[in-house]
Amino acid sequence: MEWSGEEYAAISGLQKWLADESLAALQWRHRDEVLDLGCGDGKITAQIAPLVSRAVGVDFSQSMVDFAREHHRLDNLSFFQGDARTVRLDSAFDRIVSFNALHWIPEREQGRVFETLAMHLKPKGQAHVRLVGAGPEKSIEEVMEGVRKLPQWQPFFVGYAQPFCHPTLEQARQWAAGSGLELVEHRLDQKHWDFGSREAFEHWGQTTMVNWSGEVPEERRPEFVHDVLNHYSSETVFTFYQLVMELRPGAL
Repeated sequence: MEWSGEEYAAISGLQKWLADESLAALQWRHRDEVLDLGCGDGKITAQIAPLVSRAVGVDFSQSMVDFAREHHRLDNLSFFQGDARTVRLDSAFDRIVSFNALHWIPEREQGRVFETLAMHLKPKGQAHVRLVGAGPEKSIEEVMEGVRKLPQWQPFFVGYAQPFCHPTLEQARQWAAGSGLELVEHRLDQKHWDFGSREAFEHWGQTTMVNWSGEVPEERRPEFVHDVLNHYSSETVFTFYQLVMELRPGAL
């Protein structure tokens, strides 16, 4: 089920906080051309555009792209619908960024994502990729995978395939090397986001859990989200791991 640009924009404070953390640490040159892969509602791409020569945002969701085009209009900024596994643009970029989007690609297809990165980087370009990585604590996505297998939900998920991948550093290193990229920097950070209330956490889940809740009848989606949080480790605090990587073209 496709994410809604309007709904995502209303609850994307967490995603913006994480992206802003990276933006503050990155060095920008006015001559740079930048690709934001998995740009969502375009908010972060629009922040980058004034700092560089050209900024391009790509997202799988047409709703996200439509929202971005409507709300972020700059002469050097453009948005396109595309799949990170298959999109091929007509130019290469000095920098590619991706903020918490690429873990929504299944593990078996992650190699294709790294090929996309490699194909769109200039010879001296660099990619900054941030996604949810594997950590010692159970993720909310793993909780959702467990909840969907409960008797009251399992009938809605017949033939359903896990829609995410939380890679280890070693997996990421292998995918990068297989695509001709060198992993030059990396770290795994544990993060916490306090929603302040169970109600706010559930409101966030109504949009961000759509890859699961979208499989059940619309009138039961709030119930599914409620059930997920009943099985999660906290009523108000979301805990997750950020795998942050810097990549550049290397030798195959």
